[in-house]
Amino acid sequence: RVCNPAFKTLPLHLFAEIASKMIETIDKKPVEIKNLMQRFTLDVLGKVAFGFDFNSLGNPNSVYVTTYNEVQKAILGPLSLFFPIDRIPIIKQKRLKKVNKLNNIFNEIIKEKHKALAAGKFQGDLLELMLNANENLDNQMLSDADLRNIKEKAREEVLRILGDNLIPSAEQHKSLKYLNMIIHENLRMYPLAPSLQYRKLTEDLRFKNFTIPAGTLIELFIYGIHHSPKLWDNPEEFLSERFENEFTTGENYSWLAFGGGTR
Repeated sequence: RVCNPAFKTLPLHLFAEIASKMIETIDKKPVEIKNLMQRFTLDVLGKVAFGFDFNSLGNPNSVYVTTYNEVQKAILGPLSLFFPIDRIPIIKQKRLKKVNKLNNIFNEIIKEKHKALAAGKFQGDLLELMLNANENLDNQMLSDADLRNIKEKAREEVLRILGDNLIPSAEQHKSLKYLNMIIHENLRMYPLAPSLQYRKLTEDLRFKNFTIPAGTLIELFIYGIHHSPKLWDNPEEFLSERFENEFTTGENYSWLAFGGGTR
């Protein structure tokens, strides 16, 4: 939901601008196509997602390109595919150093975006939308006190029922009521699959006052069901207590984290 506005209307002028730079690069000298497309993609994502010009096409040796390549090589090197070399302390330390360098670059971009927003400069890129969404959600998130209370209650229940044996039996699992309430509410607010796979009608379907013609693609929008005020009181609030009673799919299939069946 946060990302859609940034990509719903594709900024074709940005693609055209960056594609022109790529063509200029090709005209100048022979190029390695994989590297070229990688830099093209980086520039497109920089513009669309961050409102930032990495200029990797114009400067293939920039800190952005070299740092990205270092991280990719460290994580996706051929040895990593066959051996757990990341467990070797010195290699792990080197990897973390490179990842932190990349993170610092992104942190600087975020700081500059904050400054731009504070100055009233809006571009509508993904980073801007995410920062705005984060600020708008602050009032809806649980307070630190609420989080501590939830964690303490869950921990107390686990220790009381399981003791030193942290692998629950089937009967013990049923007794972990508060923990299951938390899990159910998490899956309600953030379902693993926001929607189920499309189904194509093979014949006309009459639904209430509507006729859906054969050939129509039907999608079950689980996220919408889980956040519908018609089905849930205060759907945007985290309230694990709503699952206090034994719960499966709920009335009229109002909870569909795993479809309509049990897991």
